[in-house]
Amino acid sequence: MPVSLSLDNKVALITGGSRGIGAACVRMFVAAGARVMFSYEKAREPSLRLVEQLGPDRCAAVACNLSGTETAEQLVAATVQKFGRLDILIANHGV
Repeated sequence: MPVSLSLDNKVALITGGSRGIGAACVRMFVAAGARVMFSYEKAREPSLRLVEQLGPDRCAAVACNLSGTETAEQLVAATVQKFGRLDILIANHGV
C-alpha cells in the first residue's frame, strides 16, 4: 500500500542511519522531500554509498559515537550547520 508523505523543506536527523531500518528511513525521508543528516558509528562505506545514491545536496552522514551527550550535541550542531535547521529527530541507534 503506497503512503503519501510530504516532507518538503524539512530537515531530519536520523541516528544509526547507515544500514537496515535506519537506511530505509533515510531513503524514505529523502524520497518524501526532506534533507537528511544521519549518523553512523562504524559503517563508513555503506554510509558513503547511501549519500552518493541519494545526493549530497539532500543527504549527509557523520561518524558519531552516541554514548554521551557531548557527541549528540555535536551531531545536532553539524545538522544545523549543513542544512540550516533541524525539524525532525529519529533516534534509531542502539547503544
